Amino acid sequence: MSSFQYNKSGIHINTTEKYILKITFDISRYASYQHTISFQSPVTEEQAIKTVEEFFSKPVDLIIFNKVKDDLFNDDLTINDYNIVGDFLGDCIFLETIDKIGQNSVILSCGS
Repeated sequence: MSSFQYNKSGIHINTTEKYILKITFDISRYASYQHTISFQSPVTEEQAIKTVEEFFSKPVDLIIFNKVKDDLFNDDLTINDYNIVGDFLGDCIFLETIDKIGQNSVILSCGS
């Protein structure tokens, strides 16, 4: 099975401070749809990003495809043209910022 990884070159990722309880990130190519993952106890930025990458590595299912299908790079593709959820991002896999929202939440911003 394929796995998803952000391109993280040029961005500092905290690997020691555990403060994140919630991370929000785009799940469609043009950022119209987001998903949030909550944690039971604080995690580092590195751990939170790894969890997001695991989310994107899951096989595509009809529920998420139907949610994002109007915000993908190619409108002619069907669910069968995608292997993992991360494929919905197209080339928008370059992690650009990790922005704190309050004390325990972050939002990821990506570009192509």
